Amino acid sequence: RIDALNKLSLALSRDNSDSSMSLAIQTIALSKQLDYQKGIADGYFNLGNFYLFSDSLKPMMLNHLNALRIYEQIEPCIEMEIVLTALSKVNRNIGRNNKAKEYTKKTIHTAQILSDHQYEIMSWTELGVICYYNEELDSAFYYYEKAAELLKLYPDGYNHSTVIFMKGLYYGRKHGNEREKGIENSEDLTMAISMFIKSNEIDKVLLANNKITIDLAAEGINNLGVSYIETGTKENIEKGSALVKKAQSMIDSSCISIWMKIQTNNRLASIERDRGNYKSAIVLLKNGLLQADKCMEHFSMKNYRDPHLGFVAKYYIKLNKNVAYWLLYDSYRELGDYKTALEYYILTRKSADEIFEEDNKKLVAFLEAESENERTEKQIALLEKENEVKSLSINQSRTYLFALTGFLITLFLFTLLYYRQRKIRIEHNTLIREQKLLHDLEIKDVESEKLKELDHMKSQFFANISHEFRTPLTLILGPLEKLFSKSTNRDDKKDLSLAKKYTQKLQTLINNLLTISKLESGKMQLHASETDLVMLVRTYLQAFESLANQCNITLKFLSEKEEIRAFVDREKFEQVLNNLFSNAIKFSGKDGTIEVSISTFDQGNKVRISIYDTGCGISPEHTNHIFDRFYQVEHEDNSYYEGSGIGLALAKELVELHYGQINVESQKGEGSTFTIVLPIGKEHLKHEQIVVDKQEEISSPEISTTIPKADEECNSAAESNNGLPILLIVEDNSDMRFYIREYFENEYQIIEAVDGLDGYEKATDQIPDIIISDVMMPGMDGNEFLRKVKLDQRTSHIPVILLTARASSEDKIEGLETGADDFITKPFDGKELQVRVKNLIEQRERTRKILEEKIQSSNSVIHIDFADSGITSMDEQFLKKVFENVRLHHAKSEFNAKDLGEAIGLSVSQLYRKIKALTGQTTVEFIRTFRLTRAAELLNKKSATIAEIAYEVGFSSPSYFAECFRMHFGKLPSEYAENVTND
Repeated sequence: RIDALNKLSLALSRDNSDSSMSLAIQTIALSKQLDYQKGIADGYFNLGNFYLFSDSLKPMMLNHLNALRIYEQIEPCIEMEIVLTALSKVNRNIGRNNKAKEYTKKTIHTAQILSDHQYEIMSWTELGVICYYNEELDSAFYYYEKAAELLKLYPDGYNHSTVIFMKGLYYGRKHGNEREKGIENSEDLTMAISMFIKSNEIDKVLLANNKITIDLAAEGINNLGVSYIETGTKENIEKGSALVKKAQSMIDSSCISIWMKIQTNNRLASIERDRGNYKSAIVLLKNGLLQADKCMEHFSMKNYRDPHLGFVAKYYIKLNKNVAYWLLYDSYRELGDYKTALEYYILTRKSADEIFEEDNKKLVAFLEAESENERTEKQIALLEKENEVKSLSINQSRTYLFALTGFLITLFLFTLLYYRQRKIRIEHNTLIREQKLLHDLEIKDVESEKLKELDHMKSQFFANISHEFRTPLTLILGPLEKLFSKSTNRDDKKDLSLAKKYTQKLQTLINNLLTISKLESGKMQLHASETDLVMLVRTYLQAFESLANQCNITLKFLSEKEEIRAFVDREKFEQVLNNLFSNAIKFSGKDGTIEVSISTFDQGNKVRISIYDTGCGISPEHTNHIFDRFYQVEHEDNSYYEGSGIGLALAKELVELHYGQINVESQKGEGSTFTIVLPIGKEHLKHEQIVVDKQEEISSPEISTTIPKADEECNSAAESNNGLPILLIVEDNSDMRFYIREYFENEYQIIEAVDGLDGYEKATDQIPDIIISDVMMPGMDGNEFLRKVKLDQRTSHIPVILLTARASSEDKIEGLETGADDFITKPFDGKELQVRVKNLIEQRERTRKILEEKIQSSNSVIHIDFADSGITSMDEQFLKKVFENVRLHHAKSEFNAKDLGEAIGLSVSQLYRKIKALTGQTTVEFIRTFRLTRAAELLNKKSATIAEIAYEVGFSSPSYFAECFRMHFGKLPSEYAENVTND
């Protein structure tokens, strides 16, 4: 019954408002008796509608806010959507746009819950309207697009017409704003006209089916007419004036759109005034004011399908009357009738004050309604709290006696059980702890044995395989040495030297594996002789000076004494020093420092050797395992820490063979210090471990320098451009760079970089034609380098081939996802790499030709279609930016490649190589082609003489223009224009 009464109240709200109000009050009372919240909310909703049609803002707001408060506490419903929409529109009408947005977003959320798609579309459009009137044009267009996307799924003629119409207003407002800034952009006005035409076509169908009123259709025609007039051409002004008059005739048949009648009269009068027909303008303006006054005598909110349109109509009537007064003042002033002009100026000021005063009254009424609603909410919350307290107090009193009795009984039983259970639990926990301790010890013993067994298996495996490797290595190294000694060709010697060095390096690694195996089996014997450790350490450190200098690393040696003698196995101890010094240089990086110190302690019974480096340091979780066999530190930069994992393990076991200790102190980012402690004297040695001192002179060992010199790294970057395509090789290993260079130096200009950062700097500076990069490098690795190259507009077009020693599919996928054009796994065949490079260069050339043909064959330089051109989105954006800048400045004869580069953000050389790579044209040719194509467009339109067109597209000389035009199109401009005329 309550629902039926509420439906009847809603139906009567327009035509019989008194009955509607009476029914609404009844339903609220009945619903409160039955605690029917939906009925109460619907009653407040209907009361709000009654006051809405009665033009009473404050009570309308108060009742709608009451309804909303209840709707939010129950399930969402259609009435909640309507209330939220009403609150949003009223807030928008009085300028509270943020509040209006808040209510509209709640409406959208409610519509989504109810799957009310048409209401959701309408609400997205309303959100756009709020932003439009608040001058947030980009946000407005975004919300219109949201509505348009939904319309594709859920078509609706009325909503479709509204969205297109609002887009037309958006483009019109955008054009007006740009014109105020002195920017002439006809595209926005053209879009506005297009939108209004589409909207009017839909409105015709809707009007024929009585889906919209005449005033809405007239509004669309009126705005189309105004847009035509805004173009300023004589033909469009006539067309626009006719449309505005048509809208006027439609409005005259409607009593609803009073404000549109006076607005249309104002626009027609403005046209006449702009033509100088001031008297005709005055007649139109007075006629519009007269119609407005007559219609206002019979104005009623009930005449409107949507009462909110009534609020808008009242506001716009006053606003347009104010505009009419001002136009009358201006027209009389132009005619010289200053007395009458003054009268209308006074009316202009008076009507403006009335509008301002009414806006303030609406705002005050709204704020008062919100304030009262807030007080009501607080009172309701307070009453609910008091009821909760009372209910809680009664329940507590009632249950207190039962609880107290039960508590005393439970307490007695609990105390009895507690002592019994506590005794059992203590005994049980003790047993579990003992069993767990035994189990943990057993697991640790098993794990320890398994680890030892695993290490033994690894060492045994590597020892066995190392023995198998020694024979092939010997057979490889022997012929290599013979070929090296006999060869006289310089290039052959380089290749043989490289092969020999890495064969010896592999042999050293195999020797280390065999040494580990001997140490583990206990077969390694110590042959110690008395040695001057100061001399030994200093001499061995000096052997690393060349390698350190290449990395700009400073070596320091400190000793408290000139001579410290101890018994060591010189060969084995040199292995220890070699591993520690090599690691120190490897991890110090460029511009680092290595400090080696030697001193005695413990009353001269022990010697301490410390090796400190300023490298990257080691995390605490890794230092405990750094001396474990085959252990390698994991790091985001894998190549920086790569190695065999046996060097430090071997050093530790050799030091311990000397009855010494080795340890490390390190912090991440603060460098590392390795310390060796050895006993002095020979009391700790067995008799068979001591050999007779042969007093051999300590000679400097031969250390392989694998790090390139600075001048070798950059030699190719300094080479002059010889016309060959540029190949950038990014690889931290100098020998690998040399190997790759050998295959390409006759066909490419080679640039080399030692890591990703160096490579990125050279790529952005030189703009190479193709890049070959290693993945694992110190500092910036290959994947990061690739990512930066592909995201930089200067280098995004360059093909990149990645080289890696890791063959897993995950590594390949990471590189390809980042944008790699090809991926090759080490070891690789140099000829295969040549073919891959050649294929990518040819592929890039095909893409360039396709794009060049598109540009050459395009009939317009304003709209170039890049679809199916094969270029990336980054390069497409770059070319669009270039085209746009040339389009804006091509008319200036002094506009050149330097100006274009500054606008894009590239140097002249960078821009030249980028445009040349993408289009096959130099920057100068590109600008000239643009100007010539634009000239051909203008010749097609016959808009000016040939000389005028030459100057318009940026040529300073018509004769030079004619010659360039002939070279590009095969005919003179006059012949081209004549052909156009004949066609």
